[in-house]
Amino acid sequence: MKTRFTTLFLTVFVLAQPFDATSQTPVSSGATATVAQPGTQASEWSTNPVLLRLNSFYAGTTDFAASFKQVVETKSPKRSFRRGGNAYFKRPGMMRWDYSEPGVVNYVSSGGILWVYDSEDGSALKMNVADSELYSALGFLSGTSALAESFSAQVEPSGTPGFSSVKLLPLTAGASFRHLVLLVKDSTGEVVETEVLDPAGNVSRIRFESPRYVPIPASAFQFSVPAGVKVQDLTADRAGKGQVR
Repeated sequence: MKTRFTTLFLTVFVLAQPFDATSQTPVSSGATATVAQPGTQASEWSTNPVLLRLNSFYAGTTDFAASFKQVVETKSPKRSFRRGGNAYFKRPGMMRWDYSEPGVVNYVSSGGILWVYDSEDGSALKMNVADSELYSALGFLSGTSALAESFSAQVEPSGTPGFSSVKLLPLTAGASFRHLVLLVKDSTGEVVETEVLDPAGNVSRIRFESPRYVPIPASAFQFSVPAGVKVQDLTADRAGKGQVR
């Protein structure tokens, strides 16, 4: 559970990174993420048309739902894993990831608290969202932050007509990823795919399918712990030890 949970924060929206604990390659203690210099491309956010449409699209989006497909490729050993499910976002700060393939895993937040539930392990984690990288990685979807506050951007052709590739580099040290790449629809600024590269060279790609921009009730972002499930509560101990009940 710990490894699966930690990799969640490697995603831009998602985005989630649920590797199996048996499949993820540990990150070398000497591996570090590339850090962009503050102001290196600050003007890009206010002048590049792709970035302007990207920000404008999500600034005007309050609710978002889609199915998704995830492919994880580990560098050593060289393996590939496929995951899938449904994702939901609601401003401000609400999100839900329901993995259904190959097993049931849920990441649910109503704003301040994040729940992580693994049906295979029969366990759940409860933590403060503010203690995670979610604000910078998922903030522009959930409404908690702006991309320009956390990333330097490089816009390049994607190789797919009608889409651009937006490469994001963290502005602060200590990020658990080298870079994030967004596949952005040129005409609207909508993100259809994300890619995360971690310090060990592992790659996770998430493709959104059948996006829907309709109101989602706030009740959809509440989590009820199933009967008999052990809960590790990290909200009671900011040092990370938590309590198990």
